[in-house]
Amino acid sequence: MYINQPLKIYFKNIESILLISFLVLLPALLFHNYVVNVCYYIATVYGVPFFGDLSNILFLLVLFTICQTPFITYTFGEINDKENKLKLSLGMFMKYGFSVFLFAILYTVLSILGLLAFVIPGILIMVFLFPLPYITVLKDQPIRKVWRTAFLLAKKHFFKLLMLLVSISLIEMLLGYAVNIGISFITQNTLAFVICNMLINLLLFPLLIIIVSANIKKWYDMADFHSEKIQSREVSV
Repeated sequence: MYINQPLKIYFKNIESILLISFLVLLPALLFHNYVVNVCYYIATVYGVPFFGDLSNILFLLVLFTICQTPFITYTFGEINDKENKLKLSLGMFMKYGFSVFLFAILYTVLSILGLLAFVIPGILIMVFLFPLPYITVLKDQPIRKVWRTAFLLAKKHFFKLLMLLVSISLIEMLLGYAVNIGISFITQNTLAFVICNMLINLLLFPLLIIIVSANIKKWYDMADFHSEKIQSREVSV
């Protein structure tokens, strides 16, 4: 996993990255917390706890997929030495926000259905569709026009991408678990757990996306994804 440059990007631009977190990620986390609490309440009332857990996973994946875009843009802008990266990142978020939102819903539903059905189809869907928002930002084209490039990149680096996804998921899960244990020794206040987990996400999520972005950019540059052959095969709609 390529990690040195992402760490430099993160700490060098920490102020701008945190600003994006507060402008984009924090509202999403607040919305997620509210909706999931309502879903868990409904699940408790009707005696269907699975509904609460499923809603939590669905909304979390959808919102996190949407919130990737500005951090992806900022990372690519830093690698390519572009100016006004903050403005560019927020602009790209607004430009492709709706298409990424639709993709996020499709991606989440297909991944969960695949995992519930036979596990392996879910893993394949998660890996092969995952690069789409990254290639959308990289090529500055809608998702419907870059699916072939994303598919080829995922195919070429399938196991690297899978290990990258597993690694960042484990990091986030273990850190969140450790923080919750630490808080439990101090207080059992629910609000304290919510606030601390939000702070962890505001700090950790951008770093993880920067790491993934830098790796995908590296794989993209290493391969012949700029060739006319690939470009001609892209779906033009």
